[in-house]
Amino acid sequence: MSRPIFLQALPKRQQMAEVAGIGPAALSSLTYQELDDHYVLARTEWTAPSTTGGDAGRLCSSFLLHRDGDGLRIVCYLTHQGLPQSTPAAQA
Repeated sequence: MSRPIFLQALPKRQQMAEVAGIGPAALSSLTYQELDDHYVLARTEWTAPSTTGGDAGRLCSSFLLHRDGDGLRIVCYLTHQGLPQSTPAAQA
């Protein structure tokens, strides 16, 4: 997926989270592994509050990063689960 298409998808993903009763996510854990001179695998965990009064949700994702000079570029993004179903309406 190209960067412009990915950026266009972000508002839809945020809207889906809001419908599912999930507030803004905050990074709670980051680990990474150097795969070689050019690639890094980063694993993340995020916590997101429930907007419906339930427990905070845990979201996990991984990023394959390419090192180009002093910068890193996301090559691949993988979310490890779908959005939690936190409201009765969302579970129907």
